[in-house]
Order: sequence, then C-alpha cells, then structure tokens
Amino acid sequence: MGIAKTVIMAAILLTAAGVGFDLYQTYNDAINLNLEDHVTDADFALNDDKTEINGDIGFNIPEMGMFEKKILAKVHVTVQESNPTTDGDYSFEYTLGSGEHTYKFSLTDLDPVTVEKIDAGEDLELNYTTSITVIYLGIELAPATTDMPA
Repeated sequence: MGIAKTVIMAAILLTAAGVGFDLYQTYNDAINLNLEDHVTDADFALNDDKTEINGDIGFNIPEMGMFEKKILAKVHVTVQESNPTTDGDYSFEYTLGSGEHTYKFSLTDLDPVTVEKIDAGEDLELNYTTSITVIYLGIELAPATTDMPA
C-alpha cells in the first residue's frame, strides 16, 4: 500500500509540474505572439458606396505547449491620418494548432480622407492594438496587449 501511494503521489506531482511548465511556456509564447506572422490570406474590398471596407483574413497559428488551448484575440485598427478618425474593432477565438481559419472583418464609416487615398491607389497606414488572452483548460489568463504601427 505504501508503494502504491508513493507512485500515485509521484504521478500527481509530475502531472502538476507538467501543467505548470506548459502554462508558463504558453503564456510566454502568447506575450510574444505577433498575429501578422500567422496571416495566411487577406482579401479586402471597398463597397460600392465607398462607406466601408469588408473582407476576410485567414490565420494559422501553431500549437503552444502540450495541452489544447485557445486564444481570444481582440484587435483595434485605426487608419492613420483619417479625418475624422476611422477605426474599428474585431475579435475571434482560435484553437491553437487547428489549421487555417478565416474570419470576417469590416471597417465602417470611412472618412473622406481615407476614401480619397483609396481612390488614388495609395496604401493606407494602419495602427493595430492587439490583446491576446490564452484560454487554458477553460480558464482565461491575463491578456497580453501589443501596439503595432503598420
């Protein structure tokens, strides 16, 4: 009976240590996660009345650690030099390592300056603020936030 207790206790401690290491490594990976590195496809178009940009963006983000986990990504986009400011928010939940998934995106209420740039064929300069929350065994960990100028 004593040996069985020792074996069970050792298994529990090893499992707890494995989960702890996996959690630590995953959180560090999430802090350094740059969504732009994992974009597989992006297709955007101006609608006919030039009031919004609609499109699809695809992501393929690899697994992190040993256990299945998800991320909740929130992205705030601002068009630089827009007047008045054109910005928008979108979010998606993704299971890490699940392959490519495509999400819808819309940037509405475009300002005249942004529309003029699009009509002139100029690139839009965008600022992104991303917040990545790891969902580990159903528990949301503290989000990691990153600002990225385009």
